[in-house]
Amino acid sequence: CWGIMADMKIAIIGAGAVGGYFGARLKEAGKDVTLVARGETLERLRSSGVAIQDPAGSRIVQVPVVASVQELGEEDVVLVGTKA
Repeated sequence: CWGIMADMKIAIIGAGAVGGYFGARLKEAGKDVTLVARGETLERLRSSGVAIQDPAGSRIVQVPVVASVQELGEEDVVLVGTKA
């Protein structure tokens, strides 16, 4: 399925546990992804990146993050990972 998004620009609105995880995994796969976050989450992501722990081990993934959708460019795909 990653081949479908080969050259697409991806934004993820909501960079908590779910949005941050998928953003980091997409970034590791070489995709052009940007997270949208606010407040403490925004500052933590900017300074420390996304912490991932899975069977492959623990690591930090640096993913671009912005404070608002107005800072995004022309995105092809927008994923929303917010609480219901």
